[in-house]
Amino acid sequence: MKILIAPVIDDPKTDSRRFLTENLVRLFSSAGHQTAVSCPQECGIKNIFLCEYTPPQKPFIFFTPVTDRTYEEYMYFRGYLTEGYLSEDTEMLMAVIDEFKPDLVIEIERPSAVIAARLCGVRCWAFVNSAMYIGPAAASDITKGLNTVLSDYKLEQEFSLRNLYARCERRFAFGHPLTESFPASANVTRVSAAAPLFPITGRTNRVCIFLQDLSLSNRKLKKMINDAFLGAPYAVNIWHPESKAFYDRNLHYLSLPKEELIPGASALIHDGNPYYYSIASAAGVPQMIISSHGYPRNYHAMSLQRNRSGVFLYEEELNMRSLYETYRRLLSDDSFYENTARCRDLIRELPSFETILDYLQVVI
Repeated sequence: MKILIAPVIDDPKTDSRRFLTENLVRLFSSAGHQTAVSCPQECGIKNIFLCEYTPPQKPFIFFTPVTDRTYEEYMYFRGYLTEGYLSEDTEMLMAVIDEFKPDLVIEIERPSAVIAARLCGVRCWAFVNSAMYIGPAAASDITKGLNTVLSDYKLEQEFSLRNLYARCERRFAFGHPLTESFPASANVTRVSAAAPLFPITGRTNRVCIFLQDLSLSNRKLKKMINDAFLGAPYAVNIWHPESKAFYDRNLHYLSLPKEELIPGASALIHDGNPYYYSIASAAGVPQMIISSHGYPRNYHAMSLQRNRSGVFLYEEELNMRSLYETYRRLLSDDSFYENTARCRDLIRELPSFETILDYLQVVI
């Protein structure tokens, strides 16, 4: 079978959608399927037919506050819902479909892929998360570009992206309702996690800190982490943008985040990245999220609070003292670990990541 995967990519090395795409490529390749990916060449994904990728076109903002409290706002202000981008990307993806002739298109938060697949008569799957389905309908100026492009192609207009994704043949979601809660109308197919499950391991005192989307400068962030954790009697694995691999006693700085360090860690401190959230939840690792007030970071922070599997701080509250004290509160209360273990066990009762292959039989 020939499969075209079309994600949006904000960062070619550390985007959560890039990690998911790479896992899907490995899965499909292991079963003998031919995979093409429309992504930046810098992603470095191997064993694929690399297709063109349209960079986003951020809207011109004039005295308008930039917010991302809803999924549509997040997509709009990053340039994925402007009329120019959607039109150009849809045309490009239609050309890719015409050349590669896939049996299935898999879109990962890329609305133009849904439009292109419909216009070319190709089946389309979507990968979604619960934050997309929370909140009011998008303002008309946010979806104006989308609906203009849909009208240009003689397709029905949509009030929100969740309505557009409802046009896909199947919508996959990761995690249990305790960690990812969807309305029944979303009609999602649940899978345990965004990657093959790691074996359950014993809890260590290792800590992982993976922070990408903070507004704090890397220099200030590094100083804060050093002041809070340097000299502690446990290893702390740290990644942030521009960090380079080096050791400073118990602090292990990484050039890239390593998800294999998360299972068995005593805690994961991150910024609400959907991929790390999924991996840590499935591994039973308590989480501390440094959150903004918008999509998707705040939704994962609220999820931790609801199921008491972790704690969070808002960025404006972040300093060395609050970082360390919130971390200590996470570790000193055993109920966080017990609740995380409960979520882990429920997640592991769901179909595994590998069962995505089973649904391909319907397409065949």
